[in-house]
Amino acid sequence: YVAAPVRDEVLSGRLPLDGEVKEVTVLFADLRSFTRLNEANPPKLVVKLLNDYFSQMSEAIHEQGGLVLQLIGDEIYAVFGAPVDHPNHPTQTLKAALEMNLRLEKLNDVFRKAGWPTLSHGIGIHSGDALAASIGNRERQSYMLIGDTVNLAARLQSKTRELGVGLILSKSTRDRLNPTELDELRLRSLEPMHVKGREQLVEAFALDEIDADGIDIANITALVLDAQGNPIPGVTVDFMASLGDITLSSRADANGIARAQFSSSEVGIAEITATVG
Repeated sequence: YVAAPVRDEVLSGRLPLDGEVKEVTVLFADLRSFTRLNEANPPKLVVKLLNDYFSQMSEAIHEQGGLVLQLIGDEIYAVFGAPVDHPNHPTQTLKAALEMNLRLEKLNDVFRKAGWPTLSHGIGIHSGDALAASIGNRERQSYMLIGDTVNLAARLQSKTRELGVGLILSKSTRDRLNPTELDELRLRSLEPMHVKGREQLVEAFALDEIDADGIDIANITALVLDAQGNPIPGVTVDFMASLGDITLSSRADANGIARAQFSSSEVGIAEITATVG
């Protein structure tokens, strides 16, 4: 199977088979607590939930001109700006991410009414250069991106769970958005962070709230102190909602602060407790 945009670029002769360096924005989305979901539910139901999730998320990506490169387990890997150039690919990516969150809220409403478990995910976004090429063997070829841009987008996605936020975008992506777009967003600057495979600290931003269709986001903060009242960095805090059976884990930062983010449609009116792991 070859996606239509890739097929058209190859047939037109505009896509070098040995690859080309392109400026792109990469998006990774990953379902949270998927292992627990797998263990607690019949396989056919898990497949149903996954297929519905992937269908809705892929549509949101395609509507903004993005290309889903891979569905890996419970993860989505997509690119904007390749193979077809889009000068506003960072904006398209962010719009797709916001639409993905809205669609997930609506999908969870359907699941909840059916008595099925709800889903939550984290999204990481980064912009930069990557080598886009057809990779594989004689029997199987895939359109793929190679480079640090892909790696960092994936690392930022993994940080969403640790920091208790739903969406993280890099400074590189933020700097490519126009001032009007930035004014409409509620971005919070994160502390420069270490990510695997990089020596330098990474600057990034979290999207704390989605102010659309009446969807509210509850941001929960816990301060972890020792017996003397000193912050304890690095420990894992589990935030548990009494309704919705949802647990989010977060690692305390250098100041002993751990954060989590719950949507009101997931937990309703709930008591949220924090436990140090």
